[in-house]
Amino acid sequence: MNPDYGPERTLFDADNRPIDPENPSTTFLYSTANYPYTTLMFETGNGLGNISGRVLYQVNNSSVQGAKVTIENPLFPGLAATIYTNASGNFSASYALAGNNLKITISKYGYVDLVLENVVLPPNGTKKFG
Repeated sequence: MNPDYGPERTLFDADNRPIDPENPSTTFLYSTANYPYTTLMFETGNGLGNISGRVLYQVNNSSVQGAKVTIENPLFPGLAATIYTNASGNFSASYALAGNNLKITISKYGYVDLVLENVVLPPNGTKKFG
């Protein structure tokens, strides 16, 4: 006896055109019961925290737009979270992995990189730079 997977609720588009989620195609839309359950798991390590700040050009205190902010956590070697500053030079990583010895690198072509090492972000904590 085959297991009962319930209603066919997994949809896919079998067309080669771009998909518009606001106006999905019904011509090439199919459903399947082969994948009835989807489970997403997220590793949060020691919990989550918030890292934010503002990047300014040291010479005249002007905002640096588009600076790359990379956050590395030693619990997850080889992985990094990357965000960019907005027009005002602000950045925010609202769900950064908490931990000790975090490394935050702020870089932009034409500027000298700023590397902050041994940053401590407690679970549910906040670190603000700038």
